[in-house]
Amino acid sequence: MVAAKPTIEVVTARKLEDFALRALDEATGPGAVVPISLSRAQAWATNPQVGPDEPVLLVARLEGRCVGYLGMFPTLFATGEPGVTATVSWLSAFFVLEELRGQAVGALLLMQALSLGRSLAVAGPAEEAAALYAAVGFKAKELPYFRLDVTRERNWLGLPLRTVRKSLQKVERPVPAVLDRSISGCARGTAFGLTRALAGAARRRFGPWQVRPLAGVPELPESAGDRPGFVRDAAVLDWMLASPWVTTDRARSDPRYYFDDYRQVVVHQVVELRPPSPGAALGWAVVSFDATLERRKLQLLDAHVSGDPEAKAEALTVAALRLAVEHGATQIVLPAECGPALARLGRLGSLFTASTRVDYHRPAAGSPEATVLAAIQPSYLDGDSPYA
Repeated sequence: MVAAKPTIEVVTARKLEDFALRALDEATGPGAVVPISLSRAQAWATNPQVGPDEPVLLVARLEGRCVGYLGMFPTLFATGEPGVTATVSWLSAFFVLEELRGQAVGALLLMQALSLGRSLAVAGPAEEAAALYAAVGFKAKELPYFRLDVTRERNWLGLPLRTVRKSLQKVERPVPAVLDRSISGCARGTAFGLTRALAGAARRRFGPWQVRPLAGVPELPESAGDRPGFVRDAAVLDWMLASPWVTTDRARSDPRYYFDDYRQVVVHQVVELRPPSPGAALGWAVVSFDATLERRKLQLLDAHVSGDPEAKAEALTVAALRLAVEHGATQIVLPAECGPALARLGRLGSLFTASTRVDYHRPAAGSPEATVLAAIQPSYLDGDSPYA
């Protein structure tokens, strides 16, 4: 049983970086945890859509010790009415010390978030957390997408080595680091062959689309915020490109923070998309790539592409496959909008698996987004996923 009721501290954007530095100094002793990494705090504190007094982090303390935390990431939401926007806070980095789980600490953090009167959303929570969200009135919303995962599902070259690793794990023997590295190398080799075959098939099927890197985010179309849904303006996109929440400096990664904040590589690219036939560019896309020892993930995050849906699907698929080859990606995540183009690639396109992420939304009572939030169809390309 919990000896005393935890207290909940609400940290605003204005105080976040100083709070993070203080928390790093205070978290001493065995089992100490920090409620936010410095890289995440520095990025969140400069979000152009966040006011200085907006709550961005909730911290549960028991007898002065941090025992849990819950992040709140505010984003802009267009209601569909001209000029009418609202703020929806994405909940993220939800953590409770293992020895206190099942003792209402997580519920206290979530109830504190609800008490702030914000509309809330959460992207693909774990099963245990999803049950808690549903119990307090969050509504599930499916977000469809396509994925190719050579790290686990299609690492054919590494299959014999993975069998050896599984055998060692089954008898509880240590797995040599060289075995893990060899399996990762096999995944990269398999992925290189598959992505080159896919990119070649896309070029033959859709023609030589031009995918050209841009120095920054072009001007958004005037209609970008007209339809209901989550939106990012140019300022937010530029901020996200410049402010990743994870670090590539191992020395800045802190093991006291539960969520992995280190990547070997983190790249956000803006690319222009030009059709095979001469003419103006159809638009541009934002692509994210990050790498760990185990996997190298490429994901389409934003796109503003004119023309019919078929041309948009072709352009985005070609861009993603070409960049996947360039970066040596072993995982590729594509939005549902790419489905028609993947279907036209036949058996190669079927290597992508149709998947679904379940998000949860809970609009604030009486808020302008309450009705619209329940009706929208989320997509990876319209701001429904904060950048990692």
